[in-house]
Amino acid sequence: MNLTKKLDNDGWVVFNQVINESTLVKLRTGLDVACVECQQIMEKNNIINSEEMAHHLPQPGNVFFDFILDYPLYKYIYAYFNGNFILHTFGGGKNIKSTATHAHNIHRDIRTFLPHRLMLNTMVLLDDFTLENGATHLLTGSHKIKETPSTAHFLKESYRVVAKAGSIVMFHSNLLHAAGENLTDEQRRAVNPVFTVPWKKPLFDYPRYLGYDVESELSEQGLQVFGYKSRLATSREEWYQPEEKRFYKSGQG
Repeated sequence: MNLTKKLDNDGWVVFNQVINESTLVKLRTGLDVACVECQQIMEKNNIINSEEMAHHLPQPGNVFFDFILDYPLYKYIYAYFNGNFILHTFGGGKNIKSTATHAHNIHRDIRTFLPHRLMLNTMVLLDDFTLENGATHLLTGSHKIKETPSTAHFLKESYRVVAKAGSIVMFHSNLLHAAGENLTDEQRRAVNPVFTVPWKKPLFDYPRYLGYDVESELSEQGLQVFGYKSRLATSREEWYQPEEKRFYKSGQG
């Protein structure tokens, strides 16, 4: 399969059952805990939100931190961007019966429509995706068309991601998509690592969040993906440094 060609033409591709069951168990448990933690923070800050979602999942030593350090699709992501990339955001959520969230709306994950390969979504299926439990809709080729079609057209023409737990969907961030309606009594879970070119501002400052003391413990790949190689200087003292000590390293575009 020529992955880059398929992504350019269709806007999406599915990798079937690439995550083993033991890792899936840890990811499910981790997402359950993270959803509770995020809900508590929202309530503390007077944000009313009943969605079962969690954002910015990696923390030093947790399952999502380890998972993103050894993500199985990096060679394909590197090929897509034709070079280095960083983590833009990493969240997850649950599709539950009789619950409507923003994910159920037809949307793109880039608000400004640009034809370039700036960002790439991936979706890790933690449960089987079926037509009954709200398999995600993907509108093939819509990453090349700026206009959003009618809901009726979208629902008629979209591809439904019916796949087993452990599969990963990779799709162009301009692609129109939406969660399907869950008609079952079981939750349907997924986590979503999203990647971008290093020079584009990510949705979250992972180096500052994870801590600069973690930097010495990370592999070269970990430093790259979490954005430690594309940090911004905040003073002239930090700016005027020899190459090996610069915040924004070479090879970042």
